[in-house]
Amino acid sequence: MKNPLFMNAIKPRLTATTALSTVLISTLTAATAVAPSGIAPIAAAQNSQDCVATMLSSESALREPTVIEKTLRFRQAWQLTTGAGITVAVIDTGVSPNERLGEVLDGGDFVDGDSGFVDCDGHGTLVAGIIAGRPGADGFAGLAPDAHVLSIRQTADGEGNLESLAQAIDRAVAEGARVINISLTSCAPAGVMPQGATDVAESVARAEVSGAVVVAAAGNKGDSCQAGSVAWPAVLPEVIAVSAVQFDDAGQAQPAEYAITGQWVNVSAPGGPVLGPDPRTPTGLIDRHVFGSGDNTRAQQIAGTSFATPAVSGTAALLLARNPELSPAQVRDIILNSASPISSGLGLGRGIIAPYDALIWTTADTAAQHAANPAAAPAPPDLLSSQERNAPLRATGLLLICVLGLGAWLLSRPGQRP
Repeated sequence: MKNPLFMNAIKPRLTATTALSTVLISTLTAATAVAPSGIAPIAAAQNSQDCVATMLSSESALREPTVIEKTLRFRQAWQLTTGAGITVAVIDTGVSPNERLGEVLDGGDFVDGDSGFVDCDGHGTLVAGIIAGRPGADGFAGLAPDAHVLSIRQTADGEGNLESLAQAIDRAVAEGARVINISLTSCAPAGVMPQGATDVAESVARAEVSGAVVVAAAGNKGDSCQAGSVAWPAVLPEVIAVSAVQFDDAGQAQPAEYAITGQWVNVSAPGGPVLGPDPRTPTGLIDRHVFGSGDNTRAQQIAGTSFATPAVSGTAALLLARNPELSPAQVRDIILNSASPISSGLGLGRGIIAPYDALIWTTADTAAQHAANPAAAPAPPDLLSSQERNAPLRATGLLLICVLGLGAWLLSRPGQRP
């Protein structure tokens, strides 16, 4: 059960974490980011980030549906709705316009007063793709492809704080967002209240009254997020707290190695590997971040609770498109109650979200059938075998392949993207 009552206060580190697999590569050239003009922020935070380079590992990465789609089977939900008419705010590093995202709205920039369309990091653009990516001839699609994305740039390389997050939530409400995705986390020990938490709690409460569903990441393990930590704003009772799941060799769901779990977590979804819109070009897709240079260049697979969270936001958008009269509390109840159950005691909440089941969750008979038949058990082993999860990368220009396993891309300054 969530308990937002914390007695002590600490200075928060609002951070972002992405779990990664590492591969050494020879060369890569990053494209130039596009930065359209936008509206001024309510408040600005310093931006000190060098842009993150990205790449697509190989054309074969485009052929199969993503792990998120294989697990959630969300295209079935498109028989009922595709999210049209719903605006989802993405409070993140910005969202670069891309033909696979449809209409992206500019919600402003709290980092340096530029535009919500500036995404030097790439994180926010990938999050937006999971929510509202439009299907094409490849395996990429988002859950609610006809939803609108409202981009509010609140962080770049971790520069940000809970106070500016509170302002960003208020901006999302003012711009009419029905769903607010926060793939940002400020971790604190249980019983400790981060500085600025009161501001965030008040903004979340205002969002609830306005009719907006707030979804936030549980966070990833790292220097500022230890096992047993509590994540803000995910811990708040009005927020759907999302952790990430992976599958063992028998196809059984387990907490992702990088994921923070706990009794305050509500639901879970796969956190990757991620395929999504390239923030550098208006047409491309990426599945790797690239770090280093020369012989030390490494391409890292993208995953984290940051990318499980937008799957829940996309599900909320589908629900609201199908029934705009639903309250935030009703949307939360439906998503939690329709989730596919997994073993208790894992700290993954009610289970793995089930978008189609959520859309038909209208009668007691449906609930009884779901409880009696979690046959909708996600991710059959043949789709998520250990061989697939750990397969070596085969990309043009690879000098040496050296899979080092899961690490953590932790930007530990204020503004963590889990």
